Amino acid sequence: MLIDADGNIAFTGNTQNADFPVTNDAFSQTMPGNWMFLAILNTNASQMMYASYLGGAAADAGHAIDSNSDGVFLSRGSTPSNNFPTTAGAFKPITQAISAKHLPLLPN
Repeated sequence: MLIDADGNIAFTGNTQNADFPVTNDAFSQTMPGNWMFLAILNTNASQMMYASYLGGAAADAGHAIDSNSDGVFLSRGSTPSNNFPTTAGAFKPITQAISAKHLPLLPN
């Protein structure tokens, strides 16, 4: 969990719950299996600002969350999925073993 400079609360983990409350702008609104989730609540935790599933074909997990100097949230986790979604130019776009990933979530 992370509290950013504005007081927003960001967290990550994994879920098998198909009813996880994702937002309309989610990277993925559906979950095919055991995926990681990414979520950001407002300062008093009364509103979900962003929430999404993220993963590939295998059991993916979010372990930590951070933000950079530009206010962009980054997730860290593990995946054995060989189809975990990555961006162009990713350091390691195809996994051969469980490895850390970074994903920009939501700029301020």
